Amino acid sequence: MKISGRLFALLISVAIATTIGITASASASGIGVELNGTPLVFDQPPISKDGRTLVPLRVIFEALGATVNYEQSTKTITAVRHDVTVTLQIGSNSLYRNGQWVYLDVSAQSIGGRTMVPTRAVAESFGAVVGWEAASKTVTISFIPVERVELNFGALTMERYSDAKLTPSIYPSNATNKAPQFSSSNPGVATVSNDGVIRAVGAGTAMVTCTVDGISAYSEVTVIVPVTGISVTTDRKLFETGEQFRFSVQIFPEDATDKEYTLDVSGAALLQPDTVSVNRGGEITVTATASNGVRGELLVNAVDLAAYADEIRQEFYFLVNNHRRANGLRELAENKSLQQYADIRSAELRILFSHTRPDGSEAGSGWHNSQNTMNTRFAENAASARTIDPNDARASADRFFSSWRESSGHNRHMLYDFSPQITMALGLDLKISNDSLTSPGIWATGY
Repeated sequence: MKISGRLFALLISVAIATTIGITASASASGIGVELNGTPLVFDQPPISKDGRTLVPLRVIFEALGATVNYEQSTKTITAVRHDVTVTLQIGSNSLYRNGQWVYLDVSAQSIGGRTMVPTRAVAESFGAVVGWEAASKTVTISFIPVERVELNFGALTMERYSDAKLTPSIYPSNATNKAPQFSSSNPGVATVSNDGVIRAVGAGTAMVTCTVDGISAYSEVTVIVPVTGISVTTDRKLFETGEQFRFSVQIFPEDATDKEYTLDVSGAALLQPDTVSVNRGGEITVTATASNGVRGELLVNAVDLAAYADEIRQEFYFLVNNHRRANGLRELAENKSLQQYADIRSAELRILFSHTRPDGSEAGSGWHNSQNTMNTRFAENAASARTIDPNDARASADRFFSSWRESSGHNRHMLYDFSPQITMALGLDLKISNDSLTSPGIWATGY
């Protein structure tokens, strides 16, 4: 169709008028956008649609410090600022922020070659605070980015199952987005809650990160498993002087971080590299002390059999003579020669508990055959093997004395007084077996 010059001019005028009208309509809306009080400049002015203010996406995102990329083939915009990624498509009524969908009242659209988006939704996606001043038709955006984050603990050593509160200090103090996010590099060592409470879980090291508005601070958490107990053991609790024994040390819990310990021995022993050498009678304490002060002790007893037998004898002679004095009788003297034979008889009682010797001879036959000029006759009270307290000679002596005193025949023997030459002896045969000290007893008199 052929168009006359007049008609063509008319059509051009209408087109220009229409374009001017659209631009004028947008400008006439008078909507302004301010970021922290400073007006933002747009090459495509903001417009109002369905009660929402749409602005060019790139200007807003870049003003908030985000990097913007546009994929032409999919019409997809991606904006990244620190740890926040926002994605949206032209024509879509939602945006995707760090794995979560955010609904838009008005979909993103292309106007004048610019992607226009709802101001509030996109600004808030990066933590900005958006307001509206109706009188001036101004969208206000407040956004003061975080510049630095400091933590109350740069490095922290914790015991397993303990807690610690991680508190961030955020600079500047008037930053818009001050919500911290916490994470742990090794939850098997330490976990951290949403409010910054660190829980020590297992031995090792974990890096706990606190991120605020994309700015991170770190706390290195070292978790130790403290020693809570030490066991020091050996297979026996009673030893004879001259013996050596080994012991073992066990640390609890088994996964304790520091299992080092020191050893000390007190009492009747000397500590050698891997053994304890018993050098005299008495209590022996082996102490293991962990680095944190937790201690474990092993308490055993050592007996010098010959010396302890003498202690028991002296206690026994005291009890006998005290008994005799209470009955108006004179004290009896100790007879060392008789004691040697009584010791032999005590050992024989382990073989045969009888007043007849194992070879069938009479109890006093050995005494009669000895060359003793003070006493020529022999009598005995016998007691079967019984447990001896390795730490109480008086109680051990009383076990023999009381049993004989409570027997009328044996008691009568202890109260003999028909000859001024009567002497006495206590025969013992101390032996350690199955962690017990035992001995038969022979109370002998010679006259």
